[in-house]
Amino acid sequence: VLTDASGVRTYPITYNGTTYLPIRSIGGLLGVDVGWDQATQSVLLGKQPSGVDLIEAYDIYHTTLGNSNCRAGQVKDVDKKTEDISGVTRSHWIYLHSSDGAEVAASYNLQGKHDSLTFTYYSNEDAILKITGDNGTVLGEFTITGGAVAKTVTIPLFKTNELKFEVTPVKDHRGWPAVRIMDAYLDAEAK
Repeated sequence: VLTDASGVRTYPITYNGTTYLPIRSIGGLLGVDVGWDQATQSVLLGKQPSGVDLIEAYDIYHTTLGNSNCRAGQVKDVDKKTEDISGVTRSHWIYLHSSDGAEVAASYNLQGKHDSLTFTYYSNEDAILKITGDNGTVLGEFTITGGAVAKTVTIPLFKTNELKFEVTPVKDHRGWPAVRIMDAYLDAEAK
């Protein structure tokens, strides 16, 4: 029996030869969380990230630009900008643009307050994304296939103070990868 969030019975409808099912009811039957993102006017399926939004809570304190064509920064909700990234309209993200094989990086001071980070990454071209912590400790490294669907990962932070995202093109590739990091959530502050 299909029911809504209040337990009231719901029914499929047929319109112009297509049958539509109530998504919240189907989600309930399948044990899948269903949510709504007002900013993007999108239905959210599955467990949604929780914790501290890295992009909204922290500012980049240092960038490394391998040459004058590299760019690094972040867009926050207050900037009132949107960008279609991997088929989803986003309102905040970190951007790292490399050029001609140069490294580009953005660093955050987390003050040792967090144990893990879950984020989604995407690039228009093949690139390597490396995340490091204190003293250059590698927390995660990912080879990104340009144009592939965005991927979500979780990495341990070990209460690191400095969190650094570094991007370089893959070996022997001289393109201009534009890497985007979105939905970046730190666990709640460690006690």
